[in-house]
Amino acid sequence: MRTSSLRRRALTHLALGTFVVSGACGSPDAGRVWATHEDAVTSRPPLGQHDGVMNTGGTTWRTWGWAFDPDEPSASLWVHIYADAPAGQGGQFLAAVMADVPRPDVNEVYGIEGAHGFDWIIPASLIQDGREHALYAYAIDPRGGENPALGATPRWLATTRGPPLGSTYGELQEDVPISSSTVLLSSAIDLDRRQTVLVASDGRFFPMGPSYARMFIRVDGTQVSNDGAIDWRGSLGPVQHAYNLIGGATLDAGRHVVELVAENSLGKSGFVVGRASNLSVMVQPAREIAVAQTAQDSDVFNFNTKYLTAGAPAPHTPILSHIIDVAADEPVVALASTNAYAAGSYGDAMMGIYVDGTHAGNAQSQWSVTDLWKGAELRSPMFSHAYFTTLRAGQRTFSFDASEFPWGGYANWTEDSVVYRVGARTQFVVLRGGFRVSGSAPTAWAIDDWWARIGIGSNTGNAPNADEPVLLAEGRFTIPADHNGTVMFLGKTRVQGDGGNEAIGRFHASLFLHIDGTHRGSVGVQGFAEGQSISQRSISASYLATNQDALAPGDHVVQLYGQIATLGAKVPWSFMHKDLNLIWFD
Repeated sequence: MRTSSLRRRALTHLALGTFVVSGACGSPDAGRVWATHEDAVTSRPPLGQHDGVMNTGGTTWRTWGWAFDPDEPSASLWVHIYADAPAGQGGQFLAAVMADVPRPDVNEVYGIEGAHGFDWIIPASLIQDGREHALYAYAIDPRGGENPALGATPRWLATTRGPPLGSTYGELQEDVPISSSTVLLSSAIDLDRRQTVLVASDGRFFPMGPSYARMFIRVDGTQVSNDGAIDWRGSLGPVQHAYNLIGGATLDAGRHVVELVAENSLGKSGFVVGRASNLSVMVQPAREIAVAQTAQDSDVFNFNTKYLTAGAPAPHTPILSHIIDVAADEPVVALASTNAYAAGSYGDAMMGIYVDGTHAGNAQSQWSVTDLWKGAELRSPMFSHAYFTTLRAGQRTFSFDASEFPWGGYANWTEDSVVYRVGARTQFVVLRGGFRVSGSAPTAWAIDDWWARIGIGSNTGNAPNADEPVLLAEGRFTIPADHNGTVMFLGKTRVQGDGGNEAIGRFHASLFLHIDGTHRGSVGVQGFAEGQSISQRSISASYLATNQDALAPGDHVVQLYGQIATLGAKVPWSFMHKDLNLIWFD
């Protein structure tokens, strides 16, 4: 019987790494010299899959999968299992298990003989300690070559369905006025070993006068995020704005304090941080987490996009980058956040996340744009995210790049005159490996099209009607039975009013998430002043399901909505942009 390509792919989630395990403690062949140098060079790495972890009754848990050596396809292999971290990176060696259980499905797909499955009973000590454990499985090459991690490893042992130790989420319960340095939210996390944490915050702030607002996250008193900074002091119509913060830190075992801080340091007037602004802390959300930060403000960016239309790449310059070795079709999440400020002529600054110097398109990466001029703000937050699943195997360069928004669009040959800099502490975080629940909800598939958009409100006869939510993106996902239910949801887009500045009165746009039909998380808000509604800005919302609000096993739906609140204003037309608006990961 011919095997379909779909079924073949289901069995061939190949190695995510190539760590070589040589004579590990407990191996029946520890210390053995396997092969000559020439044999090792020509040896092909084993193939395999770490299928899962399951409770088989009472306190008995098992983990299973398959592996075989394409150079000796009828022979059974040893599989080494580690706990809590990858081999060679602090993982605890647990066992060497022979993959000698019959797996006729594997044999049928690959046209091989022999027994290639493994099925191992997990020790009681791991079951009874009340902690969640990551189990890593590696196929041992009998010819002394690479010993790759099996596809889909690690698998998670969560006997109590608790969250990863330390993951937390909190929101402001009311608006908070800021006149000096203020800790808005604080979370104490306890780590039982050295781990990397991802911290994030999304929310909104609004001025009480000509003020300068700064938001950031610190861990144990040290800032680890970007500056979510905005300068209303030169604005003709100061309005409410969304902010976004991200950061990562590798922390030793013990207790650590994570704080969301607001500062009013430069402006005489204060500002307000809005209710539902949040603070998320994820402990070890991926197998590998790469974090980069700028130490100082950037050089001046001044691009030329006159005559540039949608479909042609915009000029761009990397701000930060990572070189990361990825497996084919492996999910990769990239997050970036900064602030930009006018350093000459006004206009629309634009930023995006690139792979190998090319923007991956609206279905995989989100553009960030902000209008730097006195009709909007002279400094404001910018942020982006990306979710990649179709990358070629090998080393890929991920970068967060500066550009400018081409005003030409489809017909108008006008130069975006913006000259700007990017603030210090710009953050760029890339996560890969170990995701069990992750995905995205693309709504546009164009490449280098910054103009794809959806109307979100009008009260002058245009559709859709203002003051009603508009669905921007929707995704469906499944929480496995052995999953802890901790999942991060990120929504981002760009928002803009009518092109003719015809709005009369002030109004605002909002962005928010629903999980299984219920509102969850922060609310991103962007205000518009009368006569200044043409200005484009970036807006965000987020939610971390964890602890008592962890998601139950089964199917779930996440939705991202945009909405115009007219507040009595005349709003002819408003829209949001159809980049990659919604992603999620565990």
